[in-house]
Amino acid sequence: MDDSEIIQQILDGDINKFELLVEKYNKSIFRIIYKRIPYQDQESTAQEIFLKAFQSLSTFDLEKPFENWLSTIAIRSCYNYWREQKRKRQISLVSIEEKHEEWLEQAENAHSIEKFEAEVSQQETLEMLKIVMEKLSPEDRLLVDLIYFEGWKLKEAAEILNWKLNKTKVRAMRARQKLKEELKKFVN
Repeated sequence: MDDSEIIQQILDGDINKFELLVEKYNKSIFRIIYKRIPYQDQESTAQEIFLKAFQSLSTFDLEKPFENWLSTIAIRSCYNYWREQKRKRQISLVSIEEKHEEWLEQAENAHSIEKFEAEVSQQETLEMLKIVMEKLSPEDRLLVDLIYFEGWKLKEAAEILNWKLNKTKVRAMRARQKLKEELKKFVN
């Protein structure tokens, strides 16, 4: 049974058939959220994605691929997750102290100076990238992630974000410029 047949049965009242779609697309949804959402929140985010899909199934165009539609919901849910996190964001001194303790433990356990230096350099680069990415708005952060880390084309990113192509190009250029400016602060 293909997706459109399953969806039609769900829309006709057999809501238990939605489980078939969840089983079929569970792994692809986790691949999307794996890189975008912290581990502890991935399960609940996946559940929210499938719930949103179920609730808006009547708006799905049966002529289009279901997986693309579901992926769009997943990416937008990841974006919404970070937008919500930005609202709640408060760094506690306790978490900073825990990070330093963890870093010291890694330093003590390093087998060689070279390995330790490589780990520190990689960790510093990742931390710097994380700090710089947080300077972007959630929309621009998602756009940068889609285009530069995921390798999506501008047109595809525009479709996912429901933006016009020109807006997407301008936002990508501005986000790239802001990243350069923020990175210069670290170098100087």
